[in-house]
Amino acid sequence: MEEQLTDILERTQISDLLVRYFAAVDDKRIDINIVQATFTSDARIIRPDETEIVGQENILDGHLKSFARFKATHHVITNFVVDITNDMASLRSNVIANHLWAD
Repeated sequence: MEEQLTDILERTQISDLLVRYFAAVDDKRIDINIVQATFTSDARIIRPDETEIVGQENILDGHLKSFARFKATHHVITNFVVDITNDMASLRSNVIANHLWAD
């Protein structure tokens, strides 16, 4: 039972990281500290078009460039699938985004 509770806690904490990350994006306060608190140094984001962003600096740079074109964003994150093997976790989720284009 304790092992199951630990598993649930870890999955919840990982999901919470992503929710907090996109809250920072939406609040326009994304910076290297938020990225480092969310992603490992060798993290990999695979976008729906199957392009990849690898590493904290690239994730920050890619998101700053991508979100700069919008006046406001609102992300809803759903359908978390968290797989944990030893000390490695992978996360898949749906990110639904609403964007207000900048003038």
